[in-house]
Amino acid sequence: MATIPKPFWHAGAPGFSCNKSPALHVLQSSGRNLYDPAFTMPLAAVLLPIALLGPPRALPLPQPAATPISLPVQHSIGPSQRERRDKMPMYAAAADGGVFPSDDVHVALAPAVQEMLKEWALPMRLIICVRAASNAQAQPPAATVFDTPLQPIGSFALQPSDVKATIDCSRDGMWWPCPPEALDGVFDMQAVVVGGADECSLDAVGNWIGASVQFALDSRVSDRVRLTIDGRILASARGPTRGVEWIERPSPLRSSALGRDVMQRAAVVFPADYSNVYARRRVWPTVYVIPPQGEFATQVEAIAEMLRVAGGSEAWPNAVHVVLDPSGPFGHHAFVDSMANGPCASALVQELIPALEQRFRLISKPSARLLLGHGAGGWAALWLATEYPQVFGAAFASCPDAVDFSSMVGVDIYRDESLFLSPNGEARAALRLPFGPKHDLVPLRIAEEVQAAAVVSPAGRSGTIWDEWAARFGSTSAGSGMPRRLCDPRTGAIDPVAVESWSAFDLARRARQDRDGSARTLAAVARILVGDRDQRMREVGVANLQGALVRHMQTAVIEGEDFPVGPGWIEVIGGADEADVRLLAQLRFGWEMRDHLVQCGHQE
Repeated sequence: MATIPKPFWHAGAPGFSCNKSPALHVLQSSGRNLYDPAFTMPLAAVLLPIALLGPPRALPLPQPAATPISLPVQHSIGPSQRERRDKMPMYAAAADGGVFPSDDVHVALAPAVQEMLKEWALPMRLIICVRAASNAQAQPPAATVFDTPLQPIGSFALQPSDVKATIDCSRDGMWWPCPPEALDGVFDMQAVVVGGADECSLDAVGNWIGASVQFALDSRVSDRVRLTIDGRILASARGPTRGVEWIERPSPLRSSALGRDVMQRAAVVFPADYSNVYARRRVWPTVYVIPPQGEFATQVEAIAEMLRVAGGSEAWPNAVHVVLDPSGPFGHHAFVDSMANGPCASALVQELIPALEQRFRLISKPSARLLLGHGAGGWAALWLATEYPQVFGAAFASCPDAVDFSSMVGVDIYRDESLFLSPNGEARAALRLPFGPKHDLVPLRIAEEVQAAAVVSPAGRSGTIWDEWAARFGSTSAGSGMPRRLCDPRTGAIDPVAVESWSAFDLARRARQDRDGSARTLAAVARILVGDRDQRMREVGVANLQGALVRHMQTAVIEGEDFPVGPGWIEVIGGADEADVRLLAQLRFGWEMRDHLVQCGHQE
């Protein structure tokens, strides 16, 4: 008999034999996937008429909507789950650490995989991904951690000495939110071994993986599950991309800090006239693009298409674009000098940018270096602009993450005691989806997100947003060298020691204090756009940052101090969600980047 671990099992867990909720299907029926990076690809088609006709004099914005109201998660319930809900005593016992007949779960390793794993020097984990067979919109291993509602997942530490033909996964592991013993229905299951040093996602290059296999699970009996790992995820061969040069070079700074070889990756996207010997311009301004996690290749394709269609028009700047790869061992490193990821910002400014400007015909002036980013990339753009005002001349950020730590996905890390519960005891939402003008659906809560991440990687390498932030803002634990998490993943209690180290990266707090001129820099060079229906509730932090800058400016004027006013601005768009802002920001930023370069003499 198997005891169900209480911390990662709760009676209110979503029915894993069910479909996504009907309400979510309603949101997706329009054909727009809010989280599909390819959503930005049709932008060139939008820019084409603008390139021909020119930008409008005034950009129409959506009207503000009513204040959103958070609603509880709405899940449809399949027949098998409905049957189990009729057995309430058993269901309640499971929530308190009840027992079910143990499932027999084994993973077979192909001989070639065994040989590689036995010689592998880095820490490894065996992950078992589970997906309800009715959930056709997600495929393992992608249907874990980031999928909503979250799917069950198991995690097992793996040492070279543990490697053999068959690994018993029936015990000594962690499952979220419950082990397979408690599942009813038909499920697709897949095994993955994660052990790379440079990437942490389950589908990262270098991971060992097997085929997805379907099983019918019954909590009343002992099920037999057999999985196989017989392959490895290899990097897809990059064919030649017109107008793009891929860059991969060693980083001595990061290699020295981390004690291993670390590479810097980027893609240089050239405007149409770069190779034209008769072109009026021979040296070029540069737009440094920082994409969200997992969108590096997609952004390169989108930028290349955009320059082919709209480059040189009034809709987009005629400049060299450098798309930076922000992937690190703990996810998106956001070009921060951190203990876990190494000196990423220093490596960019001291190594990569000088090398690019020496190799290509790029203008070596701050006014000719622009930063453009979305989400984590938007935060990185603002951070680099404030840290290196002598290097970058402007920053354009849409939906930037965590600009104010007193509102990180609705959590005030300085005052709140729990990351999981609000002061009135309500479970905090990690993600919201607008549903009509007044309501939101909450398909994911912070407790679920953090606990699932802790199962995937107890060391903090899940690649989820809270683990990324811990590696980016936090210190490392003595001995392990792993990032110190903001909270206890079992209880949600916030660690005040972690808060102290995180606070140094709070842009709003730095703007309020303005000890290093952060407020003046942001007011002069930052353009920030976010919607008030943002999925991660970023609009609250952005509005707080805006208020801090305004108050600082007013105080400076009253006290007779010089507070230079630049072209920077911050705007919260009423009724807009992240997908709306992402498209609108590229349209607005395109015009403003071009205007900036024209005013500075870097654009005709």
